Amino acid sequence: MNTTYGVKDSQLSGKAEPIIIIKNKLKKGTFGDVNEELSRDLSVPIPSTEIKQHIAYIQSIIPSAIACGSYRREKLLSSDMDVIVQEPIKLVFEKLSENRYIRGIFNKGTKRMICVVKINDKPYRQLDIIYATKEE
Repeated sequence: MNTTYGVKDSQLSGKAEPIIIIKNKLKKGTFGDVNEELSRDLSVPIPSTEIKQHIAYIQSIIPSAIACGSYRREKLLSSDMDVIVQEPIKLVFEKLSENRYIRGIFNKGTKRMICVVKINDKPYRQLDIIYATKEE
């Protein structure tokens, strides 16, 4: 089994349950050789129609989620998806991980999480989640 940057290929195929931790630094267009499929998917722009599907799924689990970034600005293509939530990141992570929507983590703190997500046969996508209170 090939392991690079702490990621096992079988964990990306949907055959294994664990959430992967991607240890290399996230740089636009540079994902190392973590996994060819992951690297290829993350380098392809995301059509707004696909982002709409992701947002609908996220909002079905986290009703407070609000789309922001390039999708909110009605761009046709985006490099990632951005969502603001009013629930703590830890709780959002737990809820979105239950059905394996979150497949990997680039970075996770108390206010922000950068993760890799996947819906069915769609490509892997980067999702940035930011926690903010109503006052913020």
